[in-house]
Amino acid sequence: MKSKNNVPDLGVQGFSLFKNKSQWKYDNPKFGDHIRVKRWDTFTPYYNHGIYVNDDEVIHFSTTKIGLRQEIIVSSLSEFLNGGNVEVRLYNEKEKQQINRPEQIVKNAQLYIGKKKVQLFRNADGYKFAQNCTFMK
Repeated sequence: MKSKNNVPDLGVQGFSLFKNKSQWKYDNPKFGDHIRVKRWDTFTPYYNHGIYVNDDEVIHFSTTKIGLRQEIIVSSLSEFLNGGNVEVRLYNEKEKQQINRPEQIVKNAQLYIGKKKVQLFRNADGYKFAQNCTFMK
């Protein structure tokens, strides 16, 4: 489902901790990269996903106040990582043929800034957001 500004809905559509079989690499991100950082919620690990613009700008879901209305925000890379290590999404050959140019990925991510929703599962929504930005036309 798309919203009035033609941005796909960020609602959770099935959740599985093992659904994401993507490949990741610890590396320096480049403009338009889908990145993630591992976080811990009490004793449960999760990943915060975002779109890297530069060291001063990562577009991602806020990950505070779980279960309340979350929103897509802009943070510095340092704030996004919060002491963690950045991982960059790697793509297989089929995905590489479908991926947007970095400029389009960032433009797509910027359309989401300020979008709010109730976030039930941190990992599912952040990953879906970054995937939408990377592949939506």
